[in-house]
Amino acid sequence: MQEKKLSILSKYKEKLSGAVTIPIEKKNLSEAIILVHGFGQNRSEYGLFDDLAVILADSGYFVYRFDFSGCGDSEGNFTSMTVSKEISELSSIYDFVKEKGHNKINLICHSLGTAIAIALCPDANSFIFTSSVSCPKKNFIKYFGDGIKLNGLSKKLRSDGRITAIGKDFWKDLDKFDFPRLIRKINAPILFIHGKEDNFSPLSEMESYYENARSRKDKIIILGAGHDFSPKRKDMYIAVANWLKKKNP
Repeated sequence: MQEKKLSILSKYKEKLSGAVTIPIEKKNLSEAIILVHGFGQNRSEYGLFDDLAVILADSGYFVYRFDFSGCGDSEGNFTSMTVSKEISELSSIYDFVKEKGHNKINLICHSLGTAIAIALCPDANSFIFTSSVSCPKKNFIKYFGDGIKLNGLSKKLRSDGRITAIGKDFWKDLDKFDFPRLIRKINAPILFIHGKEDNFSPLSEMESYYENARSRKDKIIILGAGHDFSPKRKDMYIAVANWLKKKNP
């Protein structure tokens, strides 16, 4: 397989960096997958998306990954991030992939990336939502803990030593969205995958989406897996590959 770096210009005039993993055996040139990372992460998603890109390319898919603005190699300041801004950026990424000639585009979205995709509701072929976040304000207030300032700059020290900081517009913007209601707009098949031991986004977050979804839907709960599916990532990869194969025999 081959990986090529990509970049596009968002509607905010910021360069969004990404990559496409190209399969050796191009079984279906029309079908592609976009991986949508979570809050403050990048297109690697702690290695989760690196592994998925290889596995899915081996199955014949073109796999696209991008960093939202202020993340990874993309331009922008993450402190000005809002859900509305990331929705706009995902729209630009989706249009870019479509312009590459892929008529069937599948989205695999992790954590807050699930809410971004649900709010955008593109005309995708299918969706896979992993570690879904349906009530982000509640989750992120808990996440920032003592570092939260709803009218200022909220800060959080991550386990890898990085500091994530977000501005007050993020909180105000969240109030515009009712994500469990928005998922009703999706008509394509949906697979939900969630770790039973997810301490950031409990199972109830996924169940709220599942109950509201009106399209064909499946769910898989992986015992012993956390928010990033450690130490059961292999089970998650198998679940993704098998569902896509079943959907596209």
